[in-house]
Amino acid sequence: MDLLHRLVDGENKNSELHNAVARALLVVGLVCREARDLAAGSEALISYEAARLGLAGCFFHDGIATDPFGPKAGDEVGFVSRHVDMNPAEKFTTDRIETARVLSAASDREIGKFLRRHDAPDLPHAPKRVRVFVGRLRHVAQVLATEASECRVCDRRTVVNESGDGEGPEGEYWRLAGGFPTPRCEMPVCCEACAAALQAEMEMAAGVTAEELIGYDSPSDLSGPRRVHVALRVAFKRNEMVARRMRCSANLRFLTNAEAMQIRKFAAAMLNCDLTLLLVCERAVSLQAFRNRILPPQFLHWRQNPTIYAAPLARIVKAYEKLTKECPPLTPVCHVLSKPRWLSRLVDSFSIVLNGR
Repeated sequence: MDLLHRLVDGENKNSELHNAVARALLVVGLVCREARDLAAGSEALISYEAARLGLAGCFFHDGIATDPFGPKAGDEVGFVSRHVDMNPAEKFTTDRIETARVLSAASDREIGKFLRRHDAPDLPHAPKRVRVFVGRLRHVAQVLATEASECRVCDRRTVVNESGDGEGPEGEYWRLAGGFPTPRCEMPVCCEACAAALQAEMEMAAGVTAEELIGYDSPSDLSGPRRVHVALRVAFKRNEMVARRMRCSANLRFLTNAEAMQIRKFAAAMLNCDLTLLLVCERAVSLQAFRNRILPPQFLHWRQNPTIYAAPLARIVKAYEKLTKECPPLTPVCHVLSKPRWLSRLVDSFSIVLNGR
């Protein structure tokens, strides 16, 4: 980070070294939580580099780096986007990238002039180019917010749709199993704090957190059929906990009753489909014909590997939706003695689930 800080305003800006250091830090921040923690306080610099390199998506850190509605300074100029066919969020992203590229090619004298028009007084130690970048970002956000939507948490009009740091390593598995009906990224939020509050409420409505979904699995020291049996027992405990939470009515502040009910239905579906896959595998390992077959739960971190779970889980989800179409369950199955009819039918057809025929 110190090297990148010096390169931004140094003689080697836009050099191969500058680009290499920026790309390395951007990627490290995504894959290493410790590196992201160490970079705390330098988010504005990271956002500038991401915009300069034209990177969006996972690298869109502006909502984290700088509150777009935070303090501004300078003789601000009017902003009219040239991209009239874009929505406010797209205009915001496009202007951010264009601004960073203009600043990266500007001379020190030009930067001094820009600094009188756009500045971020709360970032006194940031490079001048970054301060101008943040000041411009905030000014554009203020202008565009008049035509944008309101934050779901604080009701402030915003053009930033902060999606946080992703769904976790098993996000694709749970989304395929049922997932949430409305992704959080489709609910406008203005900053990381609001995004975290909305995520916490969605998890409250679902009755389970992302960390709990990962934690309820077989211990890493088990292998073979024992992993299947232990994972199944743990899944029943997890479902029992979730069902108990769903019975407790919680006062939700940011979600409507319809959204909360839909989240509950989809959470029940993903937990039921996961439990069904484990029951199918337990039935299979008890038979001689499947003794030498390696089943998904027998792998360590199996929910993180689509090549292992994708085919049988997709068959289960398709059959589950067909069998429960008339009356979708609102709570997960939490006891082996109270298996509904659809679950018994799916477990009885375990060979079709695992072999596809």
